[in-house]
Formats: sequence, C-alpha cells, structure tokens
Amino acid sequence: MARASRRLGLGRSSLSAHIKSLGDELNQRLFIRVQGGLAITPAGSEAYRLLRPLMVRAAHCLSYFRAAANDDPTRINVVLPSGFSGALIDHAIDRVGKAVMRQSPALWIASSYGSPDAADDNAIVMNFGATELQSDESAEVIRDRWVLIRSGPSRGWTAETVPLSKLATLTITVPKLPDAQLGILLALAERVQARINFTTLELHEIFAEGARDRNFCCVMPAALLNPALVTDQFECAVLEQSEFDPRIGLSGRHAARVGSAIIAEFRSLSDRISDDRSDEPDDEADRLSLKHTRSFLALFEERNMRRAAQRLSIVQPALTVQLHGLEELLGTALFVRSHRGLEPNDKAEVLYGLLAPLMTEFGAVVRSLRETIGGRSRRLKLGLIPALDAESETAEYFADALNRWSTRHPEIIVQVLEAYSGKLLQWLSAGRIDFALIDRLVPDADMTFDLIAEDRMAVIVDSSIGLLPPGPVSLEDAAKLPLVLPSSRHGLRSILLPQLRKAGLELNPRIEVDSMAAAISLVKLGRYATILPVGAIYKSRDRRRLSIHEICEPQILRSICLVKLRNELPETATQEFIEELRIAFSHAGEFSEEPSRSLDAEAAPRLGELRDAASG
Repeated sequence: MARASRRLGLGRSSLSAHIKSLGDELNQRLFIRVQGGLAITPAGSEAYRLLRPLMVRAAHCLSYFRAAANDDPTRINVVLPSGFSGALIDHAIDRVGKAVMRQSPALWIASSYGSPDAADDNAIVMNFGATELQSDESAEVIRDRWVLIRSGPSRGWTAETVPLSKLATLTITVPKLPDAQLGILLALAERVQARINFTTLELHEIFAEGARDRNFCCVMPAALLNPALVTDQFECAVLEQSEFDPRIGLSGRHAARVGSAIIAEFRSLSDRISDDRSDEPDDEADRLSLKHTRSFLALFEERNMRRAAQRLSIVQPALTVQLHGLEELLGTALFVRSHRGLEPNDKAEVLYGLLAPLMTEFGAVVRSLRETIGGRSRRLKLGLIPALDAESETAEYFADALNRWSTRHPEIIVQVLEAYSGKLLQWLSAGRIDFALIDRLVPDADMTFDLIAEDRMAVIVDSSIGLLPPGPVSLEDAAKLPLVLPSSRHGLRSILLPQLRKAGLELNPRIEVDSMAAAISLVKLGRYATILPVGAIYKSRDRRRLSIHEICEPQILRSICLVKLRNELPETATQEFIEELRIAFSHAGEFSEEPSRSLDAEAAPRLGELRDAASG
C-alpha cells in the first residue's frame, strides 16, 4: 500500500477508497489484507490481466496524439504467461515500450497476458525455458537466472550469489511455471539432491504461506519474479550461474526489431535486482484518466455541455473543469463554442478516433468482470477438487450433472472455484461458496457431509520399465517405490497417512507436486511412481503407457463428499444441483475391466521381456 501510494501521489486513505470503488463497480473483491501488505485475489489477478493493457494503450494514445503522428499505429503485444504481473520481464517490456514510443509514436509495444496460441501476427511470443534455445546462438535469447527466496533472520537482497550446493537436502517450493522451465528446474534439483514441492497456488498465496513457515524456501526465474513481493519478508539472492540457467526465446515477425532492446533492458534490471526501488516509477500523472476520457467522449458525441453533463450525471461546472483539465494536459483546445453548442476541431476528431475504440474495449472488459448480467442474473458458487483432466471421473460426472441441471435453470450463472479440500472448507465457512465437492470426511459440527461415491487408490507407473509386476500392490511395497506425491495440504496425501500410520510405515517421496497432471508427466519419465484414485486416471487421455495397480493389504478408498453448512437451507435450484451430482456419481467405479490388470497393449510384451531378463 505504501509503495502504491508513493507511485500515485495519493494518501493511503484515498487509495483504499479507490480500491473499494473499483471493487464495488466490478462487484468483485480484488484484494485481501495479509501479513505485510495486500494480496491480490483471483478476481483481482484477472482484472489486472485485462485492464493493464488498456491502461498502457491509453498512454500510447496520449503520446501518439501529442506527436501529431501521421502513420497508423502498429501494435506489438509481447505475450507473457498469466499470473506473473509486475515481474521483472514485465518492467523491461514497459521500459522498452516507452523508449520506442518517444522515437516512433506510431509503434506501440506492450505486454499482454495469456496463451501464445491466441497471439496475432504482430505479437512477440516468449518461449520460456525451451531446451533447443541452448545451442542456437543466433536466436533472440534472454539469459535468465534462478532466484532463491527463503525464510531467515534477515530481510531483503544480498549481492552475493548462492552456490548450488547450498540447495542440497532442502525442500524447494516451486510455483506453476511454464512446462519447459519446470523440466530444467527438476534436472537442477536432481543434480544437487534437493526435494521439489511443485504447487499450483498463486504467487501471492505461496509467499503469504511462506511468511509463516520458518523453513520456507522457493526457487523461481528472475524474469517472472516481482521483487516487491518478497523484499520485505524474505532473504533473497541469485543462484550461481550453471548450465541449468533458464533462457527465454523471443519469436515473431518483430522479434528481431525490438528483441535486442528488451534483452538489454532486462539485463539492466536483473543486474540491479537487489535494489527493488531502483526502477523509476511510472509517471502516473501523465496519463489520460478514465474520468477525462468519459467526459471527452460525452462532449464529442453530444456536442452540448448540458446534455453531456446529464449523460454523465454531473453538474455543468464540474464538466467544464474536466474539459479545461484535459485540454491543459494535451496542450491544445478541442472544441469551439458556437450558437449550436460545441463544435469539435480537427484535434478532437483525431482524439475521438483513438479513444472511442479503447473505451469500447474497456466497457467489454468491465462487463466480463462483473458477476451479474444486467444486475438480474443469480449466481451459484460451488467448490470443486481438482481433476487430472476432462476424462477423469470427477470432471466427467460433474459436467454431466451441470449439463442436465443448467437446461432447467439457464438464468443462473454457475461459478466453479477449484481448490484442495482444506481450502474449500475454509471458503465454505467464510461464505465464499454455497457448497463443495471434496475428497474426504472431516469431523466438523458446523457442516454436513454426504458421501456420494468412493474410489480406490492405486499406484501408477510407466508400464514399459517393469517397476511393478501386473496386478495389485501392497501398501508396504508401494511405500518403497520412488514416489511422486502431493504435499501435506493435498487431500490425497491425507487419505494415505492414516493407513500408513496404522501399518507402521512412512512415506518419503522423491518429489512433492500438488498437480496430478505434473505427477503423471514425471511418471512418464520412467523413473517414478505416483498414487492416484483409479477414477482419476482410468479413462484419461494420459493413460497411454501407464499401468494401474490397485493398493491392497489394506485397500485404501477416497471418499467423494458433498458438504454444505449445517444450518443453511439451500435454495430449490441448489438442492436440485446437489441431487443431480448424487445421480451422476452413483456410477463411479464402474469399469469394464479390473484396472490393476490392464496394461498398455504395446508395452505389455516389453514388460514380459524385462521380467524374463531379470529372472535369467
């Protein structure tokens, strides 16, 4: 809050009022207070992703107008992954965009966030961590570094690099990075014998939890880190250079045109990463405000001060002050008064051509961020445990129930919030969701739990390596495997622990990863096994090359439960949805063959050969 106040030149109370006003307009809670400052909510992250590019375009429009440029603007978006707002690479692109705009006002360069698949022909796509870039010295490549963030007695950055050997025996938390970077980091962890805890939490959630954990340790690329998130809470340092350093490739028709400038700017910022305040703040005062833009459009379209003031629901003197402020900012008059009202001059015509499309996009973004449509739609909020993919039982049966229910209630918007069981129960207690579908029974006097399905737990291995013979596997044998398992906060881990304690066994997973999809990817490397519910993997498109071995001695079951607050009576539509879920999940566990005996057809002969060779 303090840094944002300095950047905007506003008092903290005024900034808080702005945040509340924006949240009220979008009908979303954008920030929550945490130890040490504010954390952005998922709704806030989405608002940033959609609104920031429009704010940058507003600055481009202002520069273009002042320069009286004749060429049509060329927009070049640099596509970045979502979830890393304000990162170092974001700042580098912003600085390059401002520098280019001063020289060529018709060339607009800015960050955008999302999938590279949706990029247009003018976009520059950043390829994070691709291994083929290591040998291509002719490509536009950013050489990045790994950053170590950990709990400790001191706070802030140290200028000394940390040797890789310091990572040995540590458990390192890793956020959801681009896939290629995860592979590079896994190779680094194996080299130094560190344990990895992959997590799908947002960055602000990772650091909020880490601030309460004296053993917290996180590694991520400098390019995707916002130094302001960690400086006040953690010890931070850059890891020593190695062959495992991440790289970022720039591709696209304009990559050669501005790629070198982005690389140079990023290098400058990363060299000074230890001083998170070294970056010059944006000149927020030198921007077209939303208030001025709306006033100008109303005046241009109405051509009358009284009608424009009525349209904006303000008094005429206030609108006159806003017009004078806009003309002072632009350094030119925009209208000529006549007996017919206000006549826009040539400058106003140009400005309208720039701002009208921008405000149309802004209106569409605001509508998409609001929870209701026209203020009339109802919304049903429910929590759902993560599924492996669309073919898993949880996803399939949920989709079936939603499809049947929504045909009867098309007026209700369903908002599905995905999280692990512990988080879903917190959201239910806080009133953030109406009910939840979780994977365990929890003793709680304030909630009711309705068991709707059970699923058997099984060991999943690559069927081509002979890690297990066909058929079931005992829990004791499963515990001896090189396992990839979820962390302790994951519901699946909590299902295993009671049975392990009862049998006097311990689990020492090689890798901890909360994402089931990431666990399956690691299993396919051929060196690891994981434990998942049979229903999560049996029908999955990821099933190829995998064999499923149901755990026996003892059998372990996952309980799928519908949970809601005990003293709240759901609306009729909600009760109908719950009943549809019961019906859909009544078919859980119905397989055409025993999962523990099914192998990939191509892999089975090879497995037989491996067993024969072993016995020989």
